[in-house]
Amino acid sequence: MPIKFRPSVAKYEKQSNGTQKKFKEHFYMRCTSTDEITKAYESTRSPKYRDKLKKELVKRGVLNANV
Repeated sequence: MPIKFRPSVAKYEKQSNGTQKKFKEHFYMRCTSTDEITKAYESTRSPKYRDKLKKELVKRGVLNANV
């Protein structure tokens, strides 16, 4: 499973026949902009979440692995 940036959200979409269709929207690290990940890395205090963000920023070449 890919790493999630934040929890998934259930959304509802109205259809033409008057019913609603439920679908999930997922927020993965690979789909999130580097700026958004950097802001979250600087503002979070949770060690587990901060480590996930750090690994993604190292992978993208924004941070050094020794930071």
